[in-house]
Amino acid sequence: MYIFIDETGAFQTPARSQRISAVAALVIPESFAKTLFRRFRALVAPWRNGNPEVKGSSLVESQMAEVIRTITRFEVLLFVVAIDMSLHTTAGIVAHRDEQAGKVREAAARVLNPELKSRLDALADQLGRLSVQLYAQSAVLTSLLQAVLESSTLYYVQRNPKTLGSFTWRIDGKDMQVTPYEQMWRQIVGPLLQTRSLARPLWQLEGADYSAFNRYCGGFPEAPAHLRSRIAESTEPFLYVDTQELLRDLRFTASHRLTGLQMVDILAAGVRRALNNTLGRAGWSGIGRLMPHPPRGSDCVKFLALEDLPDVDIPYAGIVKEWNRVTRRMVV
Repeated sequence: MYIFIDETGAFQTPARSQRISAVAALVIPESFAKTLFRRFRALVAPWRNGNPEVKGSSLVESQMAEVIRTITRFEVLLFVVAIDMSLHTTAGIVAHRDEQAGKVREAAARVLNPELKSRLDALADQLGRLSVQLYAQSAVLTSLLQAVLESSTLYYVQRNPKTLGSFTWRIDGKDMQVTPYEQMWRQIVGPLLQTRSLARPLWQLEGADYSAFNRYCGGFPEAPAHLRSRIAESTEPFLYVDTQELLRDLRFTASHRLTGLQMVDILAAGVRRALNNTLGRAGWSGIGRLMPHPPRGSDCVKFLALEDLPDVDIPYAGIVKEWNRVTRRMVV
């Protein structure tokens, strides 16, 4: 499967008129990707006006709606993780950043291999120096990858299990070369997701065909010694999903080179503009039909909080609820 990822919004405090920043992922099985790309390019070709690509921030409501209708005809999934920067403070995000950097240093202190310990210490230092903007973006992006892995595997094992045999990740890069921030995040995201999976293992459907996905799975007779204190049944067989292997084909790429990145740019902008009240209902009403149905008690758009947030009325709550009602069913 192809996973195309783009961010939208400034991720800055204090937020002004644009409260919401977000990162979106569009998951497309390889079996019909070329057909979808061809139809999308034909649709937006008249809108380019000599530009190499069409940006979602420039589309009017009717154009946004037509893009959504075209993509909805295919069995794709759209994931969105957002953050309301108007509810966050610089001090709160800095505290969260410093706490996470401290956890990496604690992990480094437990490592016996000197080379690995040195790498972890260097990553902790890089993480601790991130700006508020880049740290918020990295936290949202990491949460997005976790959501993609958890839900897309469950969704497609019932509909197209062969697509679980490969994961190609392409993220819209912001420079011609990989930036130091992108390089740092690429190094730390795999271990972070692997650690989170101890408390929140990947969902799997009993009786489903995971034969294509098994290449990413492994096990030991019991939990490794350094993990036993974190696992309740540490003497039971220890099964795992190799997150590093799942992310092996992850690259930052310029959006004008890949149709999938141009598609997710438009969808991400549609979500952000809807939640920031700069896109009318005619443009955003169909977006929910691309998203997987959320677990009970949650929403199709995941909102990340990096500090304790004030209890206030959320102006975009009604939009998210409307999307919730039309999401794609997870279980056949």
